[in-house]
Amino acid sequence: MRAAPADQLTLGTYPPATTATDFNATMVRRWWADHFRLLAAPGHRWRFTDICDGNSSIPVRLFQAVGGFDEAFTGRRQDYEFGVRILEARVPVAYVPEAAGLHHFDPTIETTLRNSRQEGRDDAQLIRKHPATAATLPIAGLTGYLARLRGGAAWLPRATGLEAWRRSTVRGLNALEAANLRSRWTFLLHRVLLINYAGGIVEAMPDAQERAELLDPGRWPRQDLVIDLDHGGRQLEPAAVVLPRVSVQVKGRRVAAVDGVVPGGQWDVEALVERLTWALLAQGALPWVLPDAGED
Repeated sequence: MRAAPADQLTLGTYPPATTATDFNATMVRRWWADHFRLLAAPGHRWRFTDICDGNSSIPVRLFQAVGGFDEAFTGRRQDYEFGVRILEARVPVAYVPEAAGLHHFDPTIETTLRNSRQEGRDDAQLIRKHPATAATLPIAGLTGYLARLRGGAAWLPRATGLEAWRRSTVRGLNALEAANLRSRWTFLLHRVLLINYAGGIVEAMPDAQERAELLDPGRWPRQDLVIDLDHGGRQLEPAAVVLPRVSVQVKGRRVAAVDGVVPGGQWDVEALVERLTWALLAQGALPWVLPDAGED
């Protein structure tokens, strides 16, 4: 980090230190490996979800100029919130994998569940401060549940019974792992993490009307990015905070569109191309947009 330019935020690599081989520890290691893979991708476009402060460097003067960390965030999203302001201020960000460290944390399922609840609480706070972030956060994957969220969220585990609910969940997950049923384990874990996260949202945002306003996908701003197959060569420039909506256009007609970033994810060109391809296939548009066999 000593050789980093003065006026930038520099991020280093810090993979999990754990060597555990259980399903949860393996899943966490894969998440971090993918996170750093995307940061290192040529031409990576920075978004606020890239900014993790575990191994980072920034000049004190610049840190103070953008306002530092918001101390109202006491859980897990202070770096995302800082990332919003850093990128909106157009502060350069660089990934330097040679600046390496290790990430020491508890990789157990119990802690993963507690973290997801805290992420829900902190995301509610982040959405209040920066409403445009909602479309990129994991809450965007709860579109199908929003009606029940507005209805009082009686289906969510209450804070008073949360520990008992977690214990029963962990027992179920452990049983599936003992039977080596990884796909069922993964499905159940993602389901309970989603429920737990939604509970954190509701806990931090108990007013149904506020949730209805802030968590309505129709109110979320989107950036319109177009891939024009008749005029290739233009690179996509996704916004740092607003969700990009990427569409394919040919002969003046838009034939498919997908969100440029999945809920809770990063800018991933390979995954984006795959989603666009499936969208084209689903609409029967792919053969139509490809050149004829006789064309050069």
